[in-house]
Amino acid sequence: VNLLAASLVTAPVAQAQDMGAAAAGDENWDNRFGLPGVEGGDVTSVAVTDNGDIYIAGRFTEAGNVAANQIARWDGAQFHPLSEGLTGGTVYAIVADGSDIYAVGNFTSAGFAGVSGIARWDGTEWSQVGTGAGATDKWGSPGWLRAAAIYDGKLVIAGQFEAVDGVPAKNIAAWDGANWSPV
Repeated sequence: VNLLAASLVTAPVAQAQDMGAAAAGDENWDNRFGLPGVEGGDVTSVAVTDNGDIYIAGRFTEAGNVAANQIARWDGAQFHPLSEGLTGGTVYAIVADGSDIYAVGNFTSAGFAGVSGIARWDGTEWSQVGTGAGATDKWGSPGWLRAAAIYDGKLVIAGQFEAVDGVPAKNIAAWDGANWSPV
């Protein structure tokens, strides 16, 4: 990777031409002004909604030259931030359920909502999932959330925890839209 980065810095126009143009005009791309994509970190998760929008999440501060705190939406032409994004920790996984996006990790804020590592984006604003207490270990400290999926119409989260919103669940739990339950 460092060798590739060095070659992009020393010969930006030649590098773009060597890779072959993906579309008319790409042969004139000059990488000295930055590569297209995500800046300030990495992407840890990708989800696609029913309308085809692509959501990315991870540890980054910018997507497509737009300020975006750890999560952004790609509409096929450009990136868009999701309100104030996810802050106060890291997002490790996102999953789409129709047009909703669920995010899990160890972050404490989603937009202007205080959350405990689990949040829902409805296309307009962030909200907590459940009571907002989130996943906790046996001492009541925040648990580790690392994965999410939609199964049988429910949000399923996984990681290292003993309870979610006070409901006992050993490392995996499901949200049915109203209640958490162990899996």
